[in-house]
Amino acid sequence: MKHLILAGLALSACGTLIGHDKQENTYSALEGSHTIQTQREDIVLSEVELQDAVSKRVDGRLQVQFAFQNTASYKVRFEYQVRWFNGTDEAAFSTGPWIPTTLDPNASKPKTVTAPTPTSIGWQIATRAPHTSN
Repeated sequence: MKHLILAGLALSACGTLIGHDKQENTYSALEGSHTIQTQREDIVLSEVELQDAVSKRVDGRLQVQFAFQNTASYKVRFEYQVRWFNGTDEAAFSTGPWIPTTLDPNASKPKTVTAPTPTSIGWQIATRAPHTSN
């Protein structure tokens, strides 16, 4: 069952633009899974990777610790979004705002995010190039 839900999370990320004209990269997993599903659509943002992701329950809510790693020798600007899944369907039940972030050359930035409700059993971190207004 977990594999079906995880496959659904990966498929739901394909082609998702969520009000933005750029592609995104996603990293998804279910609670207790040792495998992170990665979907790369934004080739421009390939120098930013999500590493060392670990999830656990804290005060009854799923918490994910991870780090963004810039593998480039130049500063990279990007945005990220956290999505939470409760396992009852393929759609995220909670989607956070896009958060602008900058990573210095070859830098790592640790992050910790916590699910908004105790029912969450899956998570997804999406990254994309910064939104630019015309």
